Amino acid sequence: MEENRGNGRVAGQTQSDIVCSLPLELLFEVVEYLDVADIVRSQRVSKRWRTMFLGDVITRSVLPRTLAALGLDAENIATSEAITYFRWLHGLKSARPVKKAFLPRSQLGGKIEQIVYHSRRLCYIIAEGDGNQVVMLDLDTGRRSLWVNDARSYLREIVLSDRYLVMISWARPNWVLLVWDIHTSQRLAERRFLWVPSRVTVEKDKAIIIPSPESRSYPIYIWDLCTDRFQKIGSFSNLELSFVDVEEDVLMTFEIDWDKHLPEVRQTKWSLTRGEQLDWKRYHLSMGSRHVDRTTLKQSHNDWYRPSGYKTVTALYTFANDPYSAIRLTYDHAVDRLDLRWISCTKPINDFAVPGRCDSLAPHIIYRYAVQHRGIVVYDAISGVATVHPYHLHAGEVVTRRLFGAHLPVPGRQAPMTEFMPFYTHWSFGDREVFGVATRDGIQLWFFNPNFVPDFPGAEPFLAMEESG
Repeated sequence: MEENRGNGRVAGQTQSDIVCSLPLELLFEVVEYLDVADIVRSQRVSKRWRTMFLGDVITRSVLPRTLAALGLDAENIATSEAITYFRWLHGLKSARPVKKAFLPRSQLGGKIEQIVYHSRRLCYIIAEGDGNQVVMLDLDTGRRSLWVNDARSYLREIVLSDRYLVMISWARPNWVLLVWDIHTSQRLAERRFLWVPSRVTVEKDKAIIIPSPESRSYPIYIWDLCTDRFQKIGSFSNLELSFVDVEEDVLMTFEIDWDKHLPEVRQTKWSLTRGEQLDWKRYHLSMGSRHVDRTTLKQSHNDWYRPSGYKTVTALYTFANDPYSAIRLTYDHAVDRLDLRWISCTKPINDFAVPGRCDSLAPHIIYRYAVQHRGIVVYDAISGVATVHPYHLHAGEVVTRRLFGAHLPVPGRQAPMTEFMPFYTHWSFGDREVFGVATRDGIQLWFFNPNFVPDFPGAEPFLAMEESG
């Protein structure tokens, strides 16, 4: 072997190895056409190839692209850790988790009414009894916490953030919001409304509350959870997306008029603390050859708002011609840009997917629950390719196994929603690290981050997908 450092070629090459003999500039060009799966396989060819793909080629080309696909910041990540992120992204794209676990219903405390996941914390409502109990499981520590809704009202929904748990309940004639500090277990604040809180999100110490659009115009309410200050901002119609940056004191709102040939966007910038309008502009969204009837749009409840760094994502579903297509809106605050993308799985997958069960695990990777395929559809929004991967049942998923064996909607026809109703008891959730499916039997958890494969009390071992066939 020879070392040839002076001509820009990879060290340790032989003349018979054509790839290693290429100048680095050409290697960079070649690697740009490779997928993460190709990179992982290439490292298995030989020691020279592994050295090559973990050297400058990775640092300058593949690793930044991989981190961007995962929605991660490239700063403070060593090149030596590149293979970890390749495995991570490859696992997400191919539905091959590093580890799987199953939480049986007996460990959950009862039937699940709603489930949310945020920053390695799993939080769900227990439907049995008075329905006023919330259980939180910290996947990092295995610690379980029990929270009780003491507002003497029926608990309808929960919202989870890094610090706060918000309980949304109904006590005739009021809607009640209770806020808890999840670190100290203290009840912090309570608010009652005569109107329905349609969307509630929390950014740092600010709760953003959007009423149900029962009238032509409605405001956004900002609730400062530290000072208990409550203020109203603006008056909106057709509000589809909002973005909050607490550090910059910015609220960005996006109203879209879908009736125009090219949907017209009114983007308005507000002061989050003062409620003043700072700036606004109008522009059009490109829809290609498609057209949307505004009356058929419905917002996805479990994915309407998904922050990813300086980006905020929402998903809208159209129930007109294609009930399983989604419109994905992404606002990137770093470049002040709103993008629209159609998420439309190719047939026959569309015929077999449960409407509304859509989870964005990474900026461009979407998971959907496909009933007749008994599997998970993984959709790559960049390539537009959708693939189905089997949903392997744990031995404890008895009810789910019976449902999978029951009569399912016939392929090739538009099935009535009643045929899908048994599967609406299934909740899916997740992010780039964890994907989960909650059924009547329990919760399956899929772990994709090689550096996050926790063991916690009550979880039963489950073979990873590549090991289980």
